[in-house]
Amino acid sequence: MQFIGYYPGANFSSESQFGRQIHVYKFVEAVLAREDVSSVLFVEDDGGEFPSESVRLTDSTGTFPVRVLKELSRLLTLLALIRATNERTVIYTRESPHFAPVVAAELTDAALVVESNGVPRNVEDNVESKLSYYSLTGVRRLKWWRADHLVAVSDSVADYLRANHRVSSVTVVENGVDTDAFGVREPVDPSPPYTICYVGGLQPWQNIELMLETIAAVDAPVELLVVGGEKSRQTELADVASSLGVEDDVTFVGRVPHTDVPAYINQASLCFGPFLQNRPASPLKLYEYLSCGREVFLVNDTGLEQFQDYPGVHRVAFADAETLAPALESVLDDVGTNDAAAERVRAERSWRAVADTVLETCEMALERS
Repeated sequence: MQFIGYYPGANFSSESQFGRQIHVYKFVEAVLAREDVSSVLFVEDDGGEFPSESVRLTDSTGTFPVRVLKELSRLLTLLALIRATNERTVIYTRESPHFAPVVAAELTDAALVVESNGVPRNVEDNVESKLSYYSLTGVRRLKWWRADHLVAVSDSVADYLRANHRVSSVTVVENGVDTDAFGVREPVDPSPPYTICYVGGLQPWQNIELMLETIAAVDAPVELLVVGGEKSRQTELADVASSLGVEDDVTFVGRVPHTDVPAYINQASLCFGPFLQNRPASPLKLYEYLSCGREVFLVNDTGLEQFQDYPGVHRVAFADAETLAPALESVLDDVGTNDAAAERVRAERSWRAVADTVLETCEMALERS
């Protein structure tokens, strides 16, 4: 099988797409390690990390017409790759606004497998123009419609696709974790003062404000480490912490190299997951917390049900800070090292295990196409 990973916007030398780039990087790394699969990778910049013969560097910058022309050029490259081999080809891509994989699959016998990493959220607010919005949503729906198979990162994402886009051929493959980098597991000190760690983006929809309000409402001595996010957003949240009177209890670390993240997690007594009422996704950071042997406190009504049966994951209903504070204190009263979850994550959620499952799904898509 020839596996073509199509990620024209992925830049592994940049931190501007931090969570997404780690996901793609670790997945591709695991796929390239499979000697029985011929792999070709389309990325903006591989950071010099992968064999040159396996990489096609891309450029997706410029005005809309220029980007379309560049995508047409990549389409010709895709067609040449597919027709140059006797192996059956799978094009594996995400829900980006790049149409070449759809056209290439339509013009050849290649199978198209599309990964859905979440439910679209506030799309129009995060694009540069109406044209970009219609392009993104249109190509995304075209990919869902044309795909020979879809890979969803959670049951909730798969349910969304089935209910809203009449998708039937979908396999759930949860995100993985770098079990080497996140294999460090320092014992948790169960006595106060407690340190709570949150790792991730600080976008408004992440609801960091509710985390800060909850910290302000607890009676127990607590320090919150916030790792990640843009400087401007850190400043906004620091002002919120100050207004709540907890500025001395909150440290905004900012963005750090991914290899440094385990050290911050291992400082924690407990880690915060999303504080979101609805979050159909498979947050990478939750597996990283668990792999480091940390318990997790997350606030969610729907979308993260898959974490319910993990040891040490405390999923509570969405509520205000005054309601969440006693629930958090109850967890802290009995917090400890989460060895059971760490062992489970390492056994089931390594990127090698995820890549193997995805490749099996790609083989199945080839058989059916």
